[in-house]
Amino acid sequence: MHAETNATYITLNLPHELYIPEEIAGKSIALPGDIATILVDINICMEGMHPYAETDSTGKKFFK
Repeated sequence: MHAETNATYITLNLPHELYIPEEIAGKSIALPGDIATILVDINICMEGMHPYAETDSTGKKFFK
């Protein structure tokens, strides 16, 4: 595996399936969990931070 010099790697997988190669371990972030749950959590954390975020008629934010 070739590690990019300025890269940061993110591994998202179920806790018992997480694996980060030794070559990139120092530049990696492991997110244990279900991808659907993690993406919802990230979206909630990012609310209002995206420049193209809009609010629908129910008050829920979405991205164009």
